[in-house]
Amino acid sequence: MVHWHLLRSDQPVQGPHGSPRVPVLLRRDQQNLGTFDAFRHRVVTASPDELLEFALAELWRCGRLHEYRYRRIRIAMCWLVAALVLFLAAAAASTIR
Repeated sequence: MVHWHLLRSDQPVQGPHGSPRVPVLLRRDQQNLGTFDAFRHRVVTASPDELLEFALAELWRCGRLHEYRYRRIRIAMCWLVAALVLFLAAAAASTIR
């Protein structure tokens, strides 16, 4: 199983239906390929079906990543609003005394 370091480093992420992921972003491939020429050879020798599968997996991964980030930003905004309200309440309380 390949580990993706996008969401959390300790959480392995599988592709849709357990398919392999895009070779560009695999940490294992980056370490094994090393150079741009080796990477280019890997992509150029892939079949059209493999390239389509890579592209679909990448699209799926981007959608999941967007969903995760959007959810996290919404939670952060709720905390920010709550902190602002508490700050204003504390400032108002300190001026009343």
